[in-house]
Amino acid sequence: GRFQDADRFFEQGLTLCRELGDRRNAAAMLNNLGESARSRGDYQAAAELYQQALALAREIGHRDSEMIYLTNLSGARVGLREFAQAETGLRQVIAQTATPNWCALPETYRLLAEALLGQGKVTEASSAAQRALALAKESGSHLDLGGAWRILGRVAAASGDKSGGGDAASSNCDPKSCFEESVRVFQELKAEGERARTLQAWAQYELQSGASDAGQKRWREARSLFFCLGMTSEAQHMDEISGDLS
Repeated sequence: GRFQDADRFFEQGLTLCRELGDRRNAAAMLNNLGESARSRGDYQAAAELYQQALALAREIGHRDSEMIYLTNLSGARVGLREFAQAETGLRQVIAQTATPNWCALPETYRLLAEALLGQGKVTEASSAAQRALALAKESGSHLDLGGAWRILGRVAAASGDKSGGGDAASSNCDPKSCFEESVRVFQELKAEGERARTLQAWAQYELQSGASDAGQKRWREARSLFFCLGMTSEAQHMDEISGDLS
């Protein structure tokens, strides 16, 4: 979450790569700057940086990098609520991925689930979210695992599952169990920005379900974390939508 420090080093790396004529690693530095922007909720800046990285990867014909940058660009488009465009890019990545255990596939499927959910395609989103969870477990990536549990919670909430009868051992658990597991994973990783995103999603579910006290408590915690981490765009977005949830 030390975004300014990270950006300073990525920018130094970008300058060095350009001086050396190293286009592959220049693209990687642009992508890293995009990741930093997306992590703090500046999706427009992230999209512009990913597009620069993607153009360089295509110029030099580096297919693996191209697929990673297209996945990340689609993630920024999800953040910009350009869901249909994001879905198209993510399906392109999946179609062109030769190996079933490619490192970025768990995130690709998670983002696809978010893009589908944003379009109201709940059944398709559920399938993509469950695929994201399975791939995250196979890869051993806890960051991807926490994200998969969060989107599963959001999909379960959208499908109207309020039974509370599931648990985190099942890919069909209720929203509360999914959000709890996501928070637990991100707490272990000390990934505070991602934990805040899960708390926000959990709060939205509770507020829309009538659990106003618990929802407001989680909402305040998420908003406070965003401000503390310098993720002001995310905090401002919470302020914009808070009226719709009250």
